[in-house]
Amino acid sequence: MSEFLFYKFGCQDRLLSPEQLDELASLSSRADITAESFEVTYNYSELNADLAQLVLDYFDVGLYYADWGEVYCYLKLPLGTLKAYIFAWPDYELEIIETGEWQLVCIQLEECDCYQEDPEELYEHACDLLNELRSGDLRLLYLLWARHFYLTEEVNDIPLHGHDFGNLTDAQKAFMHLFDVPAHYVTAMQIINDNGAQGDAVPMLSVELFSANLAEAEQRFISEQKLEEEQQQLIAQQLLEVKLRDFYPDRADIWQHANEQANLGRANAYDNAASNLLLLAQAYQLHGNEAEFKQLWNEFYGKHKQRRALMKRVPELLSDCT
Repeated sequence: MSEFLFYKFGCQDRLLSPEQLDELASLSSRADITAESFEVTYNYSELNADLAQLVLDYFDVGLYYADWGEVYCYLKLPLGTLKAYIFAWPDYELEIIETGEWQLVCIQLEECDCYQEDPEELYEHACDLLNELRSGDLRLLYLLWARHFYLTEEVNDIPLHGHDFGNLTDAQKAFMHLFDVPAHYVTAMQIINDNGAQGDAVPMLSVELFSANLAEAEQRFISEQKLEEEQQQLIAQQLLEVKLRDFYPDRADIWQHANEQANLGRANAYDNAASNLLLLAQAYQLHGNEAEFKQLWNEFYGKHKQRRALMKRVPELLSDCT
């Protein structure tokens, strides 16, 4: 039994009746129950209820989370929302229960790496995923297909209906992480989708086609990651330059403050002095005034060179000492 269990169920566009509220109250005396939701947590115990049936009878969405590695997600859709080919997916983690009125998507992950996940946040993402499925966005289910391929490579061919895998929603990204789907697998589906868009036929997502595109997808993903890192570095450099330009006019005061901090002889004061000294070095360099920095640095060094703990914090500057 897990140390911590979290259950939350909710209605999205309707309210529970007083009779339903009474029925739900009989399930647990410790649950927080409103006209829109049912939430309860347990330690070394559990909710004695059929979770799928609970959603079918009362709610639109449900999430069960166990901190040792279980996540069950329930999404209730109007009958006919999901097409027949989805029911053929051989996935032990996906079950679709069909009644005369509803299709209930049941995703059951066991032994997943969810220890650092926030169950409340996962529930909010589940609500978003329900709305996405209702609107015809099936990318959540394709992510499950990719997960199953990653784990077993035993999946059925399915049509890939023009979904944009290059721009997943926040909820889809969260569950992609939860599913432990490699990022380049999603890139592979985008490549197949892009290539299929050039013809009239709907592209089929098959083991052979998917495998054939994985190498290109991994290279593309690596290139995109490298480009993103370069862009982030450029932004960081631009922000630093703005900071240094604001820093430079106050350099006389900053030198004085660095001397005062050094004279305090404390570790946190040394940290402050070292940080300012390194920024001063970059600010002088940006403004092409290295000569002035070298002169003032040598004066500072002459006063404080015996403070070894401080000097160890600015090894980059010691080569300029005379």
